[in-house]
Amino acid sequence: MLEFLIEDPRARFLAGFALVLIIIGTLYRVFLVPRPISMRRAIVLQGLVFKEVGPESPEQYDVYFGDHMVGYVRYRFGQLSAEYPDVGMETVFNRTLKHETGQMTDEERGRWLPVIAKRLRKRLASEA
Repeated sequence: MLEFLIEDPRARFLAGFALVLIIIGTLYRVFLVPRPISMRRAIVLQGLVFKEVGPESPEQYDVYFGDHMVGYVRYRFGQLSAEYPDVGMETVFNRTLKHETGQMTDEERGRWLPVIAKRLRKRLASEA
């Protein structure tokens, strides 16, 4: 049934190429695509606790490191922003997302909340 793979070098090349593409696609999906995060009362990322402030529009979180508030995240009218509670609330992240609603999708939450957590951790480290 698969004799053509033995006889035709082009068929062997194409089968090998297809196998490599399948492996690359699988590795990309497993290791590089962020996991969706569903909306919950508290989300823990990189040691920071994102506590939901408003479940509806706009989606908002107060971010805590231990007992100290270290950030505020809001998604409103397609604009996702994160602020560090410094004098005047220093913006550490600001991005316009594709749709102009007041709530992120699980995929957007999985993509952007870890980025915000990383920026807040970096800002915390700069104060130490």
